[in-house]
Amino acid sequence: MGWGSAVVRIVLGLLAVLAPVVAVDWGLSRLGVGFLTRSFLGSVTAVVGYVAFVRLVERRPVVELGVELGAELGVVGAIGEICAGAALGAVLFTLVIGSIRLAGGVEFAGWNVRPDLSYALGLAVFAGVVEEIAARGVVFRVLEMWLGSWGALALSAALFGAAHLVNPGASVFAAVAIALEAGVMLGAAFMVTRRLYLAMGLHFAWNFVQAGVFGGAVSGIEVGGLMMTSATGPDWISGGSFGAEASVLAVVWCGVLGAVLVQLAALRGRVIARAT
Repeated sequence: MGWGSAVVRIVLGLLAVLAPVVAVDWGLSRLGVGFLTRSFLGSVTAVVGYVAFVRLVERRPVVELGVELGAELGVVGAIGEICAGAALGAVLFTLVIGSIRLAGGVEFAGWNVRPDLSYALGLAVFAGVVEEIAARGVVFRVLEMWLGSWGALALSAALFGAAHLVNPGASVFAAVAIALEAGVMLGAAFMVTRRLYLAMGLHFAWNFVQAGVFGGAVSGIEVGGLMMTSATGPDWISGGSFGAEASVLAVVWCGVLGAVLVQLAALRGRVIARAT
């Protein structure tokens, strides 16, 4: 596959996934439907769009969603990978925020009496499903067919980080941090299983624990949660207004997990060589 074919396929894939999501969200918002419901329905729309793209354009089974794996994966296997990813994401962010707290980068100001977790949950669902289908299911996977696993991991991570430059409070350092931590780690999570479920669970739990539990900003988006926290100290420790994802400590912890996942993918023989 040449670069032209890869670009065309990525554009078609992203249009198939994201255009219906935007249309559905726009229509539902005009009807006054809440964000949580729109996130769930948008996620379903993204799955349908991706399945249609793979079956109609690429003309192959949708193995990365386990749609046609039957007993080899099934519902139980998919749920197991989602839960494993969610456990990893929850523990990982807890380690990150704990490290930031020990370094004096965040203060806990108490608990919200009546927290509304619907926005945090909706944001996490959208990130876990829609973003993973677009970033790993389309971009990483197609780039991997062209550049091999290592090239795709590097380029897709850079693109994922650059995409966050439009977020509130974003900086070049924040984009680089997102690329190094999330871009590499979530791409490696896909490589380990060759399915999207592990990455989906990891991304979902990271976002929900960050926002819904600790009440921190998610990529610059302020979200209320169970706890009330505030950033203190230098931005490179706390992450500043962008949130913990822009902390060097998040880069370190996510880098460790990313390296482990990359090694596991290599041990399982899941690394794809560059096409010649």
